Amino acid sequence: MIVIKQVEFELRKLGLTFNQDLLKSFESWFKDITQENEQSVEKSVNVEAEATLSPTAPFIAKLMVKLLAQIKGSDKQKTTIRQTLEKDLSRLKSDTNLLLSDAYAKLRQKFPQCKGLLIIFDNLDRVPPVVAEHLFFDYAAQMQELNCTIIYTVPISILCSPKNPLNQFDGNPHIVPMINIYEFERHKCDLDYNQTG
Repeated sequence: MIVIKQVEFELRKLGLTFNQDLLKSFESWFKDITQENEQSVEKSVNVEAEATLSPTAPFIAKLMVKLLAQIKGSDKQKTTIRQTLEKDLSRLKSDTNLLLSDAYAKLRQKFPQCKGLLIIFDNLDRVPPVVAEHLFFDYAAQMQELNCTIIYTVPISILCSPKNPLNQFDGNPHIVPMINIYEFERHKCDLDYNQTG
């Protein structure tokens, strides 16, 4: 859900939109599975409170904002939404990948030098160990089924685990070390970039 929300927002900033047929199919499925409609979403989404929205944002962007806010809001709602979406997880993945492929095609059409979509999930190294284990061991397959390049920040405890999460991932995942971006000098306010990093 976060991926589609963010990709839609970035496309909109570039003056691009998803294919309307794909978007309608995705929205219709979400309306059925969540029992939401334009009116119920409009009532609960405060446009001023969400930077990725504008009055012209499509329904799916507003619905994602509402569902993500509900997930953050309470454990009961989080469980209910997860159970609802897991009833048809394969459809969610399929539609998400169709939209990602469409986004890539639109980007390549407007920016021929574009190499693809890169999504970075930062701060996952800060989640509690129990959450990290659940995410990187139980959901390894789902995490690599999106049609884009993804970087996950993984807690060191997971990488050093005897369960060896890299066995859960197909292909050859690349482990990137901590990269020094800035040249740290205590007396300077604006730091210089480390060109190698």
